[in-house]
Amino acid sequence: MRAVSPLPLLSFTSLLQNHRSSSPFIAAPERALRCLSGQRTRQKSLAAMNGHTWRDSLDKLVSIPQAEAPQAVVYSAGGGGHFFKWLFSTPGASAVFLEGAMPYARHSTERLLQRGRQTVPSNFVDAEMARALSRSALQCAMEIKIRESGIQALSDRLVGIGSTCALASTQPKRGEHRVYVCATSLRGGRHSTREYAAILEKGRRSREEEDELVSRVLLNALLDQADVDRVPTGLDATGASPGNEELSESSDEAQDPIQDLLDGKVTHVVLCGGSGLVVPSPPLSDCDILMLPGSFNPLHEGHIGMAEAAANLRGTSMSRVVFELSCVNADKPTISLDEIHRRAAQFRERGLHLLLSSAPLFTQKAALVRGVTFIVGMDTFVRIINPKYYGGTDAGVAKALTEMRSHRAHFLVAGRTEGGAFLRLGDVTHDEGKFDGVKGMSDDELSDLFQELPDFRVDISSTELRARIKDQKRRGLTTD
Repeated sequence: MRAVSPLPLLSFTSLLQNHRSSSPFIAAPERALRCLSGQRTRQKSLAAMNGHTWRDSLDKLVSIPQAEAPQAVVYSAGGGGHFFKWLFSTPGASAVFLEGAMPYARHSTERLLQRGRQTVPSNFVDAEMARALSRSALQCAMEIKIRESGIQALSDRLVGIGSTCALASTQPKRGEHRVYVCATSLRGGRHSTREYAAILEKGRRSREEEDELVSRVLLNALLDQADVDRVPTGLDATGASPGNEELSESSDEAQDPIQDLLDGKVTHVVLCGGSGLVVPSPPLSDCDILMLPGSFNPLHEGHIGMAEAAANLRGTSMSRVVFELSCVNADKPTISLDEIHRRAAQFRERGLHLLLSSAPLFTQKAALVRGVTFIVGMDTFVRIINPKYYGGTDAGVAKALTEMRSHRAHFLVAGRTEGGAFLRLGDVTHDEGKFDGVKGMSDDELSDLFQELPDFRVDISSTELRARIKDQKRRGLTTD
């Protein structure tokens, strides 16, 4: 049998060299290798840049003293996964990051917005959606801090960042590839926003590269809150982006939140004692809040003592007590802006929290702050069960009280001197346990709603105090 000579073994490289110009079948793999090699080089270069810039910026961000660092909630729809990866791989990121979410399904995005009491925009990838996600994120940040430590935990370091984008997918998109980011904070004592937007060139980047670009814009939105140097995005001079791509930016500061309240643009405003922060529509429901409503004209020691007694009874601190002033009153004219500021100054001077609302009725207050415990005196309790405010019928009273119970509201009622006699909650019940003027409610229902605030009595009202001050002025004993 004739021996068969073995075929020479050729490397793939030598095969390419021998047939570079003659074989189109060999040239194609060569081009593929070049493409693959170039892609790997770009990825390696990009990874090196990432490993330097975002890491350095985040390390600098988390090294900021905790009392000065921003605290963010971030909602990013449609992209931005690299941002969360970078954040979670940075030690100490919990100092600046409270919560994050990446909604993809339409219902998921709507649920996030509804949680933050935001109207769902008609378009899911535009500047208004980014604003809505940002506002919802800020609501979440405030809720987290209030539940943790009370109202005094609200600060101008809280920020909500929202992002929405349309990026490369398995099927070509008919619309533009684009990204919108908005950061809403309490800097300056009121809502302020900073927005970022860009239209991306189709086909220029892979899906992963577009996602990283979005993540860099998101990261810069957070870095801007602490004045930390930005990372390059590829959409500015630093990133040397060719073509017509450009990152546009704008900022805006809301007008006086109290004026917004009077104009009906917000439901309530909280003036934080001590910090002087003015916060529009903070989420107070189910945060163990005690609320003492009144006109506070003027605020006196009886108000403060009653609030302290209620806080002690509930085993909490004044950080969860808010005094509530309705700018619209069931019995009196709407309070002017100047008068609101005058009365608010009384609380700021004492480091007490004041809630301004347009909810004159207790049913409205209970709906505004679900799960609230009201602190009232006997004079207010008598008005609460007065049919005059509920269509003049006992059925109206029962309906209103039932509605308040549905919002999980409760009342602590302090005794008060009326007509020379001290009147307490137990003095206005029948033998069978029902309050005068309330028909159709059981003893258990009323006991669940109203509880006596023991060991405290209010012996002076704001009306009496104003009369005393007026008399002192008349006699030249005071100038205030």
